[in-house]
Amino acid sequence: MKQDDLTSSTTFNKRYPHQTRYYSSKGSWTIMTGFEPPMGLGKPDPKRPKSGWVFVLTCAASLALVLATSRLYTPHSLGLSSVHDFISRSLLWDTATRDSKVELSPDADAVEPDDGGFARTDDVKFDNYSLFLKGQRIFLHSGEFHTFRLPVPSLWPDILEKFKAAGLNSVSVYTHMGLINPAPGVVDFGGFRALQPLFDAAKAAGIWVVLRPGPYINAETTAGGIAHWITSEVPGQLRTNATDWRMAWDDYIRGIIRETSPNQINRGGPVIAVQIDNEFGTSIPVFQEYFEDLLDIYRRSGIVVPLTYNDPGQRRNFINGTGAVDLYGLDAYPQGFDCSNPTRWRPVTTNYHQYHQEVNPSQPWYFPEFQGGSFDAWGPPHQSVFNLQLWASNAKLINYYMLYGGTSWGGIPFHGVYTSYDYGSPITESRELTTKFDELKRQGLFVRSSPEFIKTDWIADASSGLSVSTNPAAFITLLRNPDTGAAFYIARQTDSTSTATTDFKLNVTTSELGAVQIPVVAPSITMGGRQSKVVLTDYAVGASSKITYSTAQVFYAGTIDGRDVLFLYGDSAKLLQHPRPTHTCR
Repeated sequence: MKQDDLTSSTTFNKRYPHQTRYYSSKGSWTIMTGFEPPMGLGKPDPKRPKSGWVFVLTCAASLALVLATSRLYTPHSLGLSSVHDFISRSLLWDTATRDSKVELSPDADAVEPDDGGFARTDDVKFDNYSLFLKGQRIFLHSGEFHTFRLPVPSLWPDILEKFKAAGLNSVSVYTHMGLINPAPGVVDFGGFRALQPLFDAAKAAGIWVVLRPGPYINAETTAGGIAHWITSEVPGQLRTNATDWRMAWDDYIRGIIRETSPNQINRGGPVIAVQIDNEFGTSIPVFQEYFEDLLDIYRRSGIVVPLTYNDPGQRRNFINGTGAVDLYGLDAYPQGFDCSNPTRWRPVTTNYHQYHQEVNPSQPWYFPEFQGGSFDAWGPPHQSVFNLQLWASNAKLINYYMLYGGTSWGGIPFHGVYTSYDYGSPITESRELTTKFDELKRQGLFVRSSPEFIKTDWIADASSGLSVSTNPAAFITLLRNPDTGAAFYIARQTDSTSTATTDFKLNVTTSELGAVQIPVVAPSITMGGRQSKVVLTDYAVGASSKITYSTAQVFYAGTIDGRDVLFLYGDSAKLLQHPRPTHTCR
C-alpha cells in the first residue's frame, strides 16, 4: 500500500461526523482521561450520564497533588501564575492546535538507505561491538522515563539530571498516541504532551534520547496507548497494513516526525534513534507490511537516525526481510512480576550471548527494555546479579525499564496495574533516590570510566570450557578488549539463586606478571550471596596509567586536573587487593 493511495484525515470526519461533534461538546471526558469516550459507530448515547462534576473533582484533586508535590520537592512553591500556566497548558485544549492539520515537508537531510542497510547519517553508526555517536564509540546506558506519567514539563530536567548523576548517558521515552492524537485530525503537542521541553532538557543534561512513539507502546496503558477513537471506529485489523488503520495513525506519526526531525543528532539535537511500534511479531505478511509502512514514512520524511525494534522475547522478529529495522533489540524481564516476594528468585538467563550470535552477530547487542523493577518493588541485589549478567552476554546497549516510573493518571492505566507506576524504580514516584540508585550509580560510573569495556570480545564462560576459578560455585565469564588486551572477568554464583557466601581465586595471565593466581596476598575473592563482581586485568586508568589486576571494584577511573585517578570500593569486612598502578610515558 502506497502513501499516495491514502486520503486525508478529513475522510474520518466525513465518515464519522458525530466523533468530532462529541469531541467538541464532551471535552470534559477527554480532558479528564486523556482519551475519547469508548463508543460505537452510532451517535452518542443521549442517556449517557454527564461527567462534568467528576471532571471538576478530578481536576481539583490533580491540581492539589501537583501543588503538594511541587512544594515538597522543588525549591519554590507554585504561585498563582504557575497554577494558571499549569491549567492552561496541561488541562485545557488549544483550539488552534486541535483544529490544525499536521503537514510535513520533505527533509533535505533524508537519504534513502543503500540496499536496505543503515546509511542515512554519519553521526550515528554501529558495528558488531557498539554504537558510534559522532565518531566516538559509546556504551548506550539508558533508563526509561514517560513524560505523560510526570505531566509537569518543568520537572523533567530534575529527572534527567538524576539520570546523568547515575552515570547514564541516555533516556528512552514512550510517547502516548491517545494523549497526543485524541480524535481524528487532532494532533496536540501542547502542555505536558510536548516533546520540545524533553529534548531541550535532555540536551542541557547531556543525555541522548531514544524515542519510542508506537503507535502501540504497551507500557501497561489502556489499549497499549492506541487512541481509543481508533479502537471503536476503525473496522480494519489494527497493527496490519489495513488502509483504514494506516489512515488512523498517519497524522500521529507525521506529528512525531515534525517534532523529532529538527532534534536529531545530525542537527545538534539529542535524538539518536526512533523505535518502530513495540513488542510485535512477523507471523503473517500483513504484520510485516505494517512495519514496512512505518519504516517507509520515517525514511522518506527526514528521520535519519537508526530505526529500531523491541522484540518481546527471543522471537527473531524484524531482523531480516520485509519490515526489518536498522537495529534489532530484545526485551527481557527475567524476574517476572511476582516481586512482592523478593526472596523468590528466578535464575538468570544464560543464553543471551548465544542468541545474539545466532540472530544478529553483525550488530551490537541491544536491550531496549531490561527489567529494572516491577509493579511491586525489590532491591539492589537484582541489579548486581542480573545487570552484570547482561554485561557478561556482551550487551553494549542497555535500557532499564523503569528508571523513573511516575503516576498513571486518569484513564491511562489498563486494569491490571496500580495508579502508581513507581515500578520499584531507582527514582521513586515522588522523585526521591533509593538504594537501587546507589547500585546503579556504581555500575554507571564504572561504564563511563572504562572505554576499554565498550569494545570487548566474548571469550568463554564456565559452561563453555573456561576454567579459571578455584571454586566451581563461582561462575566466570571472560571478556577481553581486542586492541589493548584489558580483560574483564565477570563473576556470579553458579546457582544464581544462591544466598551462600562463595570464596574463590582466579588463574589469570597479565602482561606484567604472566600467569598468576589472584589475589596474591588476600586469601580470596568473596561473593556474598546475591552479588556479582568484575575482576580486572591490564586495565587502563586515565591518560597514562594501568593496573595489573584488581579484585576491588572500580568506581571511577580517569584524569582530573592532569592526574590519573583511580577510585576503588569493596566490602568493608573483606581484604581487597590491587598492585600499585604502573605508568607509561605520555
